[in-house]
Amino acid sequence: MRVFTCCIFFLSFCLSAKGQQSVNEEPVLNNKREISSYYHNQGDVNTHLGFSFLKASSFNFSVLEATGSGNPSPAINLSMDYGLTKEIGLGLFASFYRVEGQTEINFDNNPELFEDLFDDPLCYIACLTGIGTSNCDCEAITGASETVTTRVNVFTIGGKLSYHVLKFEKLDTYGNTYLGYSFNRRKTITESAIDQLLDQANSDNDVPSIVYFASAGMRYFITPQWALYGEFGYGNVHLMQLGLTYRL
Repeated sequence: MRVFTCCIFFLSFCLSAKGQQSVNEEPVLNNKREISSYYHNQGDVNTHLGFSFLKASSFNFSVLEATGSGNPSPAINLSMDYGLTKEIGLGLFASFYRVEGQTEINFDNNPELFEDLFDDPLCYIACLTGIGTSNCDCEAITGASETVTTRVNVFTIGGKLSYHVLKFEKLDTYGNTYLGYSFNRRKTITESAIDQLLDQANSDNDVPSIVYFASAGMRYFITPQWALYGEFGYGNVHLMQLGLTYRL
């Protein structure tokens, strides 16, 4: 009888300890993240803020007959995409960057440049000869040369397509393609009074209106909502992008 009582007591103690262990372990199980929260999923809506670096090339520009070149600044990028499937995402993006460069216009050695600044041929002749200049602003463009800064502000909107593949545990790996159209606003800046004349003069630049970028990227979700990402590839403006993702 005493042995039976001891056995009952021992069994009760073991069951009680196991139950207490299960209670203690339950919060740990509930705090574990689902493995899918590390990856791209169907129905996901992700927003991204990133910065692009590493210029693809310099851009050339011309003012009248003078030429120069400038480098694009780092770009700020905003985008959003939707998970059509577990592998495919489709979205929109917008970006902004600036190109700035300098060149010199020499008026004395290039009278054709001098002529192009005037709509009135009589003023052109008057300034060249020095006769009858009272109604002409010849001083605005006289001098050996003029340093000209050309600044182009570029705003781009477009679409993006991504394909996600599982390569590493808890790391979202993918390929991206971007295609967009740029709106370019040029401003010519000098240190004298010919700004307005140069803004009206013939000028050109090869900042692209059609922007493309194809890249391979990785994204790590620190939490189920927040992630860090990096992309590197080939495009006609920048080659690398780093940023932050928020999953809605």
